[in-house]
Amino acid sequence: VRPGAYLLLVVGVSAAEVERLVPADAVARRRVLVVRSWRLAAEPGEETLFTTLRVWQEQLDAGELTVEPGPAVINRLARAGLWAVAQREWAALTAASGHPDPAYASGENLVWNGDLERPVFGGELDWVLPETESYRAAIDPRGGREGSRALRLEIDGKVPGGLQRVEQRQPVEAAGAYELAAWQRAEGFTSAPAPRLEVWPAGSRRPLAALEAPPADGEWHEARARFEISDTRSPIVIRWVDTVQVGVEGTGWVDSIVLGPAD
Repeated sequence: VRPGAYLLLVVGVSAAEVERLVPADAVARRRVLVVRSWRLAAEPGEETLFTTLRVWQEQLDAGELTVEPGPAVINRLARAGLWAVAQREWAALTAASGHPDPAYASGENLVWNGDLERPVFGGELDWVLPETESYRAAIDPRGGREGSRALRLEIDGKVPGGLQRVEQRQPVEAAGAYELAAWQRAEGFTSAPAPRLEVWPAGSRRPLAALEAPPADGEWHEARARFEISDTRSPIVIRWVDTVQVGVEGTGWVDSIVLGPAD
């Protein structure tokens, strides 16, 4: 194995085999992700998990870990329908890389990186920030309501769009009442409402909930929306923009996004 290369070991590779294959230098060891397989003693009706991701932390010097290859593995789990496993492993992987999100890991907030204070790594459970002819989405390092980071969306109004959305997918394990809350700010929108956060069932044409669009006054406005989730078989989508009309232009920001069980 070339030192410094990523090594993805699939299902059933033992730690001894890893020792044999991976050179004992710190650079290579920092860049190793191990995919292990095990079966839970499942009771009738319980799901048997056959794949998970484990980070080889004990071999990393100084607690360092690179997270770049991780999203590809998380994507495989999610696309296989193992959303709950992907969610747990995403929380563990990002924490091991030095970017923990305690509220997400505990289930208090179903939105990963809802305060936008962590890097965007990409993948099924991270923010999708497209740049299209219609709009540009990015992390604004000083655009947050307290001078911290925020999501920023610039719409130029020249080309209609909406096929690529600013969004994040997350699984929901329990049906019931939920609440979406966020702070939103907008400037420049005169011919149409500013973008607003919405929650959609994956693959659906109708949202579960939508926040009230903020006025284009340059001020921060808190918004909340309560809704019910009855079908947990598919993930939900936290989405910030759906369609962009020609002639609509302006800039929007969103910060402190929280989605969790309603009180």
